[in-house]
Amino acid sequence: MLIGVLAYGIPESMYQTYWRTPKFFGLDGLEVTLAAVAVFTFGTILGAGFIGRLLGVRRGWDLKDSSFQQVLTWKAIGKLFRASFYLCLLGYALWIALAVQRGMTPSVVLGVLSGEKGAIYDARFIYLPTVGGVTTLTQFGSAAMVLGAILGFSRGWRPVWSKLAIVVGLAILRAFVNSERFALIELAVPFFVAGVALRYIGSTRVGWVTRTVMVLAPLLGVSALYLLFTGFEYFRSWSNYYAGRDLSLWEFGAMRLLGYYVPSFNNGAYFLQRLDPLNAPYFTLHFLWGFPLSGPAVQKLFPNPLLESSDKWFYFPFLATDANIEFNNADGMLFPLMDYGVAGGLIVWFLVVLAWGALYKLYCR
Repeated sequence: MLIGVLAYGIPESMYQTYWRTPKFFGLDGLEVTLAAVAVFTFGTILGAGFIGRLLGVRRGWDLKDSSFQQVLTWKAIGKLFRASFYLCLLGYALWIALAVQRGMTPSVVLGVLSGEKGAIYDARFIYLPTVGGVTTLTQFGSAAMVLGAILGFSRGWRPVWSKLAIVVGLAILRAFVNSERFALIELAVPFFVAGVALRYIGSTRVGWVTRTVMVLAPLLGVSALYLLFTGFEYFRSWSNYYAGRDLSLWEFGAMRLLGYYVPSFNNGAYFLQRLDPLNAPYFTLHFLWGFPLSGPAVQKLFPNPLLESSDKWFYFPFLATDANIEFNNADGMLFPLMDYGVAGGLIVWFLVVLAWGALYKLYCR
């Protein structure tokens, strides 16, 4: 909600100066965003309260409790951890094989790591485009981090630490070579949340230092995000295009970080204004169009010339028409609205957050 208010309040002159795009996020964009936030809030509360009770979540589970063991044994958790790890490795192996097939060589990687101009864009858009349902296997790394945390904090780290290190190491390489900082964030956050729950929630032996760090966690998280973002942005944009200009690296990092959020809301408003509802789950389930087995089927099921372009992803050409392709982050909150219209999109979000609320209730219990 705060980003939406900022996007609405920032004058168009700032959009033009720092992000070189017209301002599309007006009062209508703010109203739609606030409506989505209201749906999020109401649906989550309903899911956590009403649906959580329907699921029979009435008391906490201890990992050593017999009721937990009846549901999921340690042996089963170990098997799930190993399955997640190897599926993640398979995803990276397939991705690397595809990159090599497209012509990627070690010199390309070295060019990215050394800050060679244009190398990171070649790596990302020529050699490392994703394949829906194939390279997505790398997302099993997040599951491996959660399951590894459960095993490590409860049974010891020796069986899991090396596998977790490999997953994190691959994510670090991916973050540099493919400019995907979220590859690290989507591993660190689940591991941290699971670790806090297992180590501290319900404990009566938490020291004052730990309590202070937990209280300051939001502020520390924002600071860490800024430092991480600026560090990777040095290789991604600063060394290639912006070094030596009016802004210092730290000022550039701050403006660039803000530019990843405010223009994304502006892009969402742009699509809602210029694009009629697709009446297809194109944005919400985009992998169906890219996956070899489902692609032809969904194109026949949802015939639309716009969705059958040779690019397979019309988002970027459409954005380049009147906005700025450089700041191309999408307002994911409005994706369902692009697919199903405002009313249909809000209904989809409501159903989704009902499930989120129930899962949150399960996590807390």
